[in-house]
Amino acid sequence: MAAAALAVAVVGWFVAPNIKELMDWARSYVRSNVVWYTGLPEKLEQLAEALSGINTYVAQSRLGFVVNNEATIRHLWELKDAIHDAEELLDTFQYQILEANLLAAENDRRRSVVGSRESLRELERLLAQLHANSRDLFQISQFVVRAKPRPTTGPLRRCSQLFGYEDEYRHLMARLRGGDAKVIAIVGHGGMGKTELAQWAFNDAAANSKDRSFDLCIWVSVYGKFGEDDLLAEIWRSVPNKTNADGLVRASVASIQQALEKKVTQANRYLLVLDDVCNDESVEASNQQRRIKTWNTVLAPFKRPRGRGSRILMTTRAEICVKTLGTAAVQTLGAVATARINLCGIDAPAIKGLLKKTASDDGQARLPSELQSALQANVDTLHGSPLAAEIRACRFKPVNRDIEL
Repeated sequence: MAAAALAVAVVGWFVAPNIKELMDWARSYVRSNVVWYTGLPEKLEQLAEALSGINTYVAQSRLGFVVNNEATIRHLWELKDAIHDAEELLDTFQYQILEANLLAAENDRRRSVVGSRESLRELERLLAQLHANSRDLFQISQFVVRAKPRPTTGPLRRCSQLFGYEDEYRHLMARLRGGDAKVIAIVGHGGMGKTELAQWAFNDAAANSKDRSFDLCIWVSVYGKFGEDDLLAEIWRSVPNKTNADGLVRASVASIQQALEKKVTQANRYLLVLDDVCNDESVEASNQQRRIKTWNTVLAPFKRPRGRGSRILMTTRAEICVKTLGTAAVQTLGAVATARINLCGIDAPAIKGLLKKTASDDGQARLPSELQSALQANVDTLHGSPLAAEIRACRFKPVNRDIEL
């Protein structure tokens, strides 16, 4: 009973927004108009990336494997303590930033330095501890987490109407049709509608293939795939219109690369969608080159389409995945830049429309007043999440209306 209570307590702390808040603070401090002690801005960025990785891992695993697992509970508490130490150091920086800004306001010529050699060393120690604790936690739990994969996604739209994100959709389509960015990243927390936005763009791009010249459109669900062999095999499985002669059973990485390259060189422009790109937590955060090398191998077959203007569209929760794949695209494909589209939730009118559409199937029928009131009461609790809205609205479908509202 005590172990279960400890598990509930520590899991509750991790699923609360504590980590994201610290991540945001670290990044905002780097952007502050102050003079930092040499090396601290880079380490603060690394801290934000480490916290982002932990936050993504928590969101992906839901920590459902923790209860009755004493080793995991212990590692979670150790990780929580390390994060608390990081929070105290960030508090110190916040005070020093305020002090530096006050001093600068009083005397423009006098600028105090934020941080010191001691705080740099402390931040380095905390980073090493965070990496070690999170790696140990992943190694203990990975067989449980990977035993519960997410559903594989596909390109077909689930809904006949896009609720919210109209501006983001127009921006995305403009990026697909022109501009310098070869890689476009849709970034947001779980349930924010990344996959659905990508599905709308993919279908429109494929439907307009004659005038937009995307004559090779590949949708790949890559969640949980980290190695070159797994990623390339999944991409090849997803290539449309393959003949029997194209079949590659238990093929090597080289064979799949050659087969993909042949398809790409026959295309004028390709659109490759990589849905739900996630970070391999078994690789140390400091070993970024290993991740980049993996994506270099995966992207190598996509170098030489016949025409210009091919695009790679990725969805992800993790900032580090945007940087990794973007760097690989620069190195392997000569990409100029990576464009970002951040999804932070849809507004209240869109949430209301989605709730009504899901609850009534067609969204046109007039709902009973008590049902409308019940749906309205849920708007503010959903924090702009389309997925949360759909799940909540399912309770109000006719077949489920005997459930307490």
